[in-house]
Amino acid sequence: MSGRFSPGFSGPLLSFVFFSLSIFPVSATAAEEVTSASVPDRGEAIVNFLNGRLAIWQQRLNLQDWKISIVMSHPSELKARTLGNIHWDSDKKAAVIRVLHPADYKMSYKAMLDDMEFTVVHELIHLELSSLPRSEASRRDEEYAVNQIAEALLKLDRANRK
Repeated sequence: MSGRFSPGFSGPLLSFVFFSLSIFPVSATAAEEVTSASVPDRGEAIVNFLNGRLAIWQQRLNLQDWKISIVMSHPSELKARTLGNIHWDSDKKAAVIRVLHPADYKMSYKAMLDDMEFTVVHELIHLELSSLPRSEASRRDEEYAVNQIAEALLKLDRANRK
């Protein structure tokens, strides 16, 4: 259906992801690189964080009547140069958001959580727009618009959490 492209391909998004504020205070552990060895210890915390943020963003985007789940996915399970995607069934009002698995991130824990939340919001916006006509020709414009909307929403959210 729709996927989120890697920040390496989206210009200002990379700066936003690395420098945006989060609810987690910066500490020595938050600044460490995420490695596959450190992920198991944090797996449950990451899942809880994402499910909590999903619930908040579903409410904000008026998608509470949808059953939406998040699945951690490795790059081999995603389209090339993407960090996530969403597949939905409009009749059942059900959707699955795939988010890049924590073991595949090579950035700080805080930056990883920010990026994962961005993926969730980005894909929820695609879901919100799913009733609009789309074509392969409009895909690039839609991705750009969805990125801009997601960045704006998260910037407001994070400014209000200070």
